[in-house]
Amino acid sequence: MVLLGLLIAQRALISQKVTAAGDAAAPAFIRFVNLFGLDSPDLLAIPFAVTMALFLVNLFFSCIIMLRRVRGRLGAIRSFRGEEAIETLACNVTFRLAQGGGERLAGVLGRRGYRVRVRQSQETTHISAVKREAGTWGVLFFHLTFFVVMLGAAISLLTRFSGYVELSPGEAFVEKWENYRRKTDRPTLFGHDRKFSLRLEEIDLSYWRPGAVKQRASVVSAFDAGGVFLGREHIQVNNPLRIAGTSVYQGGRHGFIAGLDVGDEAGTVLHMPIVFRLADDEGGKLYQVARLPGAGLALELELFTDQLARIEGLERLGDHGGVTLIKVNTLDSLGRRQFRGPLFGGAGISFDGLTVKFVSLKPFVSFVMVRDYGIPVVFAGLALMLAGLAVTYFWVPECFWCAVVREGDAERVVMGGFAEKYHESFRERFGELVDELRRESME
Repeated sequence: MVLLGLLIAQRALISQKVTAAGDAAAPAFIRFVNLFGLDSPDLLAIPFAVTMALFLVNLFFSCIIMLRRVRGRLGAIRSFRGEEAIETLACNVTFRLAQGGGERLAGVLGRRGYRVRVRQSQETTHISAVKREAGTWGVLFFHLTFFVVMLGAAISLLTRFSGYVELSPGEAFVEKWENYRRKTDRPTLFGHDRKFSLRLEEIDLSYWRPGAVKQRASVVSAFDAGGVFLGREHIQVNNPLRIAGTSVYQGGRHGFIAGLDVGDEAGTVLHMPIVFRLADDEGGKLYQVARLPGAGLALELELFTDQLARIEGLERLGDHGGVTLIKVNTLDSLGRRQFRGPLFGGAGISFDGLTVKFVSLKPFVSFVMVRDYGIPVVFAGLALMLAGLAVTYFWVPECFWCAVVREGDAERVVMGGFAEKYHESFRERFGELVDELRRESME
């Protein structure tokens, strides 16, 4: 565990290193590690993987050892004890009862929730009474937690995948590797395409307010890999759609995609989709900068659209005259700005031998699709840990052993008790219980 901790520290600290190796401004620890050439988080990837594997093996065998110990403890508390063994307990007492008191004693313990076992011999009756014996499993649960959580982390590492897509109303997305706009590497396990499809029906921004808590949502139609309609679903930030082992989350990006055609005097036309994202702050603008390859210019664009006024909650952002236009500035290589005019929807403007046309505008919303089969295992491990803690601290086993010896017309009872925790409070309860047992067994 010490070695594992050092390797984790190396990966965590070096991965956050922003200064060059040997830089005098770097922290002392970074400079010390750089002396050994360990200035990359991936240099110790193999030792880290080996150490993790050994840690899992250690946890596996630790759980086996704990299981054997638990079974041994269960056998010990369920077993019968003789007089001498009972008298060695910290809590023990000897008293006499009338004939048949041993049977009444076992009945009293049973009515108080103890699991009673009785063994008869010629002159002695042995009684074993246990309450909450399942509490002996608490320590094993706690050890097993780490194994399950690490196993879940390993499964997550092998199966996790996330992809990002953007859709406009009416557009459909088929779940295939090449169709994602951005994606992580294909996972080692379960990395095949699911081929289900989603069609965006409408964007719901009714709960969205600039500068306030965001609640974006979308309405989609879902289809399985065979094209069978599965239903119309409302996806919110905290209410994803789960389909074919994939969780489809509402993304945080919303806005408009403007299609611009930029042509030069030679007749070359470049189609440029410009993404304008709705700003999170109250005074935010729909603003974007697009660089023109080979022209030495950049277009500084600000979108004004009457479509904003049609979205519930954003009506006041459309109070610019009810038209759709893009304010166009140019920036040269020195950063000097020059206003080129408004670009209305469907129209164009010309400057410096270039023609810019505003050919299309559509809203878009983003989705993030995630598959991770290790998460349920990790949560199962955390639940196991909580169960282990609850059992360990609140389900403490209590054991009573009695040896009832027949002596003429009476019976001599040697009784002892033991609790794994909270010994002082158990001693008080032991005395109270003995008094009650003596009274009730003699009635």
